[in-house]
Amino acid sequence: MSCVLLSSLSYEGNYGGVENSLRYLAKSYKNKSKNVIILSSSSTSKKFERVSVEDDITLVRFRRTFSVNKMVNIILFPLVIIDLIISLFIIKRNYVIEKSICRNQFVCFFVNLFFRRVNVYVAPGFSHRQSSKTNMTLNSPTLAIRQKVHMLFDFAALRLSASVYVFSENMKEQSEELVSIFSFRKNFTKVKITKPGVDKIVFYPVDLEERDKIRSKLELPSDKIVLLCVGRCVKAKGFDYALQLLVKNKSTHLIIVGDGPELETIKNHAKTINISDQVTFVGACFNTAEYYQASDYFIMSSVYEPLGQTILEAISCGLPVIAFRNNVMTATYEIMGDMGVIYIDKPVDIDIHKVSLCLSNCNDIKYQDLKMQALARSYLFEWDYLADELLS
Repeated sequence: MSCVLLSSLSYEGNYGGVENSLRYLAKSYKNKSKNVIILSSSSTSKKFERVSVEDDITLVRFRRTFSVNKMVNIILFPLVIIDLIISLFIIKRNYVIEKSICRNQFVCFFVNLFFRRVNVYVAPGFSHRQSSKTNMTLNSPTLAIRQKVHMLFDFAALRLSASVYVFSENMKEQSEELVSIFSFRKNFTKVKITKPGVDKIVFYPVDLEERDKIRSKLELPSDKIVLLCVGRCVKAKGFDYALQLLVKNKSTHLIIVGDGPELETIKNHAKTINISDQVTFVGACFNTAEYYQASDYFIMSSVYEPLGQTILEAISCGLPVIAFRNNVMTATYEIMGDMGVIYIDKPVDIDIHKVSLCLSNCNDIKYQDLKMQALARSYLFEWDYLADELLS
């Protein structure tokens, strides 16, 4: 039986950009009558099951944790590798893999031991930037060690995979930086740029009447300009900058959807600058579509972002984007150009406050133009395009 293998570190019960890409690629391949296998670590909330079938997709799992104690899991980490290899042996023995697509550098190393000739690495990011002290929380004494280990796996994924895809020019530049750290080779042409998609069945615009119903359901203010941030609460996301949009504009309200090590720090910062009553902290949320549909603008406040799947979800719901133009490493301009976006020059308070005071409400003609431009940009991103390109 010929199959497409999709693999990453996590899948079930996780709804980040990487996990969603596996979910949507699997859906696209099933629609093309392909047999799909997903390889990932087991869900901590369910009894371990090595092989199962859900929605006509074969799930092959490996154990990532063996105890609730973090120190015990660190000691037992070699067992994770053994368990992953067992799962790969099962796949190798029982299925014919015509194409392998991997979205995690650690898993990719072991997938390449079995399926290197057909394995495509779709890089989620590169650790020398993504896990740097400026982009992550500083309170982890093992951060530097973990970053070096992740960098080694990043490099192995680049060198060993049959082909490599990234989602933006800045990610391609990062891949070249990484190669220069570990190799004297100057020309590295294996990396190609592609673009992900967005599920327009889930993320779509609603009219004002429906928007107000959703706001009422989510207990959001109906008379404010509602701004939205979605993402893991780490320093790279720049949520502190998003808070500054509220300081001199009482007609605005901010929703932050996401959890992470910086969440309490962000909440405390909101109290310090006296805007707590203008912010709704949602925490982790598996279904973000309603929050997009309830909002007026999406804020891409990140100072570092390999692509920004959340931008694609936002513009698919017709939300204009607010983002920084300079002094950040993001792909916002690649995605939006000058259409459907309001740029803040730099992540400094004076520039943020200047833009905040100029935000139009949803009835303004200027806002409606931005909304239509954002929606038009969203049609450039389809999961089927990516699925076909990775198979070709």
